[in-house]
Amino acid sequence: MRARLGRLFFHTTRFSGVNELVGRRYSGLGTIFMLHSVVINQARYLFDGNHTSTAFLESFLHWARKKGIEFITLDQALARMESSTTTGRRFAVLTFDDGYADNLSNALPILERYQVPFTVYVTTELVTRQVFFWWRGLQCLFRDNSEVAVEALGRQYSCSSMNAKYAAYREVKQWVARDVTGRAPLLKETFRKYNIPLSDLLDREALSAEQLRTLASHQLVTIGGHTTSHPELAKLTEAEVRREVLENRVFLEGLIDKPVSHFAYPFGGPSACGHREERLVKDLGFKSATTTRRGNIFPEHHERPCALPRAAFNGNKEHLNFMAMQIGGIRRMIDSRMGTPVVTM
Repeated sequence: MRARLGRLFFHTTRFSGVNELVGRRYSGLGTIFMLHSVVINQARYLFDGNHTSTAFLESFLHWARKKGIEFITLDQALARMESSTTTGRRFAVLTFDDGYADNLSNALPILERYQVPFTVYVTTELVTRQVFFWWRGLQCLFRDNSEVAVEALGRQYSCSSMNAKYAAYREVKQWVARDVTGRAPLLKETFRKYNIPLSDLLDREALSAEQLRTLASHQLVTIGGHTTSHPELAKLTEAEVRREVLENRVFLEGLIDKPVSHFAYPFGGPSACGHREERLVKDLGFKSATTTRRGNIFPEHHERPCALPRAAFNGNKEHLNFMAMQIGGIRRMIDSRMGTPVVTM
């Protein structure tokens, strides 16, 4: 229903001229997009928002090029913020969080065909196979079972249909997301009980050290930092935040033999990062840092390069109208209730 309403709203605003009026205030210079994994068959992942289909990625690139959008690097985007000009072509920057092997196997061939640069923010423990891969384990838990008991939540789920599986998965994921640090570990016993092979999933789906080196050597690719263990940084002490960020950068630079000067906050919302984290990352010498706050890029972001918003490639909303609403600023206008167009921390 929401998707249908969104498409109806987009068409109404587009053909009434409101889209152009909104764009003057909310579209800004360009958009930094957030992706995670790029897969061929989304159904295997319960159509989770973090998994973009190869077909949609390619259709978006084709559409954006026809619209005159220019794909640039993060460094080039920072330069455009500094120039403070709103003239010229709108830009788009593609960024990928966490460090999935399909960024190399599935995304790179498509982006190479279109000659689109992109940044991959890599978490150390995905590469070293030490991270608690709860978010993928949760997908497999509901995908592979028709009855699921989540003791930590005190719930029993009947998952006989794909819709029921997705609804149950979404409910538990949202429960965890409200306190990842405290709640995610509570799923360990459930994963053990249902024989969910987190280590096997990591081996199959996360970049290996060799794959990361291969990816980093490509001329289109920039590697960025994404902490050692993917925690909510706001829940840590200042010393712990510094350690998570610095050790991750040292690991990556040692592995790829290149400087790592861009960063993405894990989770990236208000409960995961704020002004303290922005200050620490800036003090540690990063050129930029991206959040998951939704919005476009404006000249004002030149003063806050470590608090940059992004727009989402959402696996549940693979529709070009949804992307156009983000690029044109309609989504920000709605989220802000016609408030400020500039999103920071």
